[in-house]
Amino acid sequence: MDTIITNGKMNRIKSKYRIIFLVLTIINNYFIVAFGQSNKEFERVINLSDARPDIGFYIYRHKDYETQIDLIKQYIGSENPVVRQNCYVWLAYIGYYVKNYRTYVVETLLDGMNDDHESVVYNCYSIMKQFFNKNDFSENALQKVKKLYYRQLEMFYVLNTYVNSENKKEKDSCWRIYINNPIHYDVIKLIGYLEIKELLPDFYRVLRDFKGRWGFNYADYPLMENPIENYAESRIINPWNIHLALAHMGDTSEINYCIRQFDLVVERNKNKPEIIFDPFMKDMVYIMQPQIISVFKKTLLLAEIDKYYVDFTYRCFRNLIKDFPMIGGEKDVAKEILDWLNANQNNIELNRLNVFKWVDY
Repeated sequence: MDTIITNGKMNRIKSKYRIIFLVLTIINNYFIVAFGQSNKEFERVINLSDARPDIGFYIYRHKDYETQIDLIKQYIGSENPVVRQNCYVWLAYIGYYVKNYRTYVVETLLDGMNDDHESVVYNCYSIMKQFFNKNDFSENALQKVKKLYYRQLEMFYVLNTYVNSENKKEKDSCWRIYINNPIHYDVIKLIGYLEIKELLPDFYRVLRDFKGRWGFNYADYPLMENPIENYAESRIINPWNIHLALAHMGDTSEINYCIRQFDLVVERNKNKPEIIFDPFMKDMVYIMQPQIISVFKKTLLLAEIDKYYVDFTYRCFRNLIKDFPMIGGEKDVAKEILDWLNANQNNIELNRLNVFKWVDY
């Protein structure tokens, strides 16, 4: 009798475990199929030439960020620059939505700036500035920024030696270095924003060398006349950006210098507001110092020349001043701006943390 009971219990136990095993098998197969479908969708998106909308939708639907990061790590070394670019953009979106990943994402985007494809570098830099702020830069990230700068600095001297050397051997050597090591970024403004002040001696040295050692007179105009074609596009340290970075970090003489240069640009291009707005008015916003408020008050007066100056100045104030209000078009917009500034002059806070996050309205 005991044997029969024991056998009955054993059969029930075996039946119970078979059910559990069957359920687990079904669940496992479901997840294998689901992951396979997800993986195929990931592969489709990661190869798109314009993937941002699909990346955003994918992240919204799937909250498995660790799994997504693991997949990105598999693809980020692809030979296809479109895939690499999408991997960096995908990481940026994850970091934007999930705070815990931000320092890792910023460090990875800085790695992406060493990519040999210009579009990958551009996207890494632009989306990093758009999505993140200085609080997301770890000590390791700051070290990566400095390494990018030192590489850029070295190439700056190589290129200018090429331009100015009369020694053919030296010239050919410098040119080979330059064309084999393209630099597709300019981190000067980023350094100013992050306030990496240990690099200040290098900044001042570049300004001295550019004006003194090579004799280029750029002092009267921010846009330099450069001795080789497409120099500005080569991203090898534009001294104007150094002036801006020093001004952003609070160097009073540099703030005054940049304002004088801006006034000169305005004087020469009064009837071309679109040229003055981008980049020069935006450059003034980047400086993020109280003196810039007076600069934009003066541009409001240029509405007599062109009505677009009021719109451009309003957009600059929206980015320069934290919590600057939306101003409607029912009244005199310039007067509304001036009235608000006068009423709030003792309570104005500049938007220094979000200096790169341009709001275009």
